[in-house]
Amino acid sequence: MSELNPVEMIFKLVMALKKSAKPKVEDTKKVECLSPMHVQVLKLIGAKNEITANQISVDLMRDKAQVTRLLNTLTDEGLVTKKPNPNDKRSQLIICTDTGWALYQRVTEIDRYILEQLSEGLTQEELWEFQRLAEKMLVNLEFLSEKSG
Repeated sequence: MSELNPVEMIFKLVMALKKSAKPKVEDTKKVECLSPMHVQVLKLIGAKNEITANQISVDLMRDKAQVTRLLNTLTDEGLVTKKPNPNDKRSQLIICTDTGWALYQRVTEIDRYILEQLSEGLTQEELWEFQRLAEKMLVNLEFLSEKSG
């Protein structure tokens, strides 16, 4: 095993993920023109079926202005639309359009494919351990970011 350098290993993992996903993403032209954060927002909306902009902001830990910009792009691309929130007249529910739903399903397929490739030869316990460690590192980075910001 090489010298311990988690940052380098994470970088290599991210680059390998990107390379692995590229052929799958290239056949889905709509994904190519969206940033990773746009895709994350679309995945969240698709998974929840309907969600408020405020809940997206909370779930993705992004400020409301950034979420508004992301939603505006997704709306302009015809991927999401808004409808009245029957539980709160002050907010609207964001939902996928038919085109957005189809793209959400395709992105979900790509995620499954990548997970299969990524987890080949790993046990379920190793995958859970990886997730536990990655979440811990994420918390550390978020704490560092809050501390310096």
